Amino acid sequence: MALANPQALLQRSASLETAYHRQQSSRELLVTLGCARRFGQAIAPSYGTLFVFHVVFGQFIALATVSTSRGIGLYMKAFPKSRAAAETITKGMELEHA
Repeated sequence: MALANPQALLQRSASLETAYHRQQSSRELLVTLGCARRFGQAIAPSYGTLFVFHVVFGQFIALATVSTSRGIGLYMKAFPKSRAAAETITKGMELEHA
């Protein structure tokens, strides 16, 4: 097997790296679109319920309610990770001072 041309290897490496980044950005786009779809699916029934009961500023209330519940959910999801990280840091500090 003959040694490959270094220039060709560099070009191939660059094209693979570009393809990888393109794939990553398309994955991020799909995740973003999926989140937007779920957010819209959560807003619709809450606004529909408020609309049926003739609540004034129903769109604002539906948006605020869904956004607040989403924020609380994200906070609760991240809380165990942040607590574990804080305990790890605290243990490391205790070992340094012992």
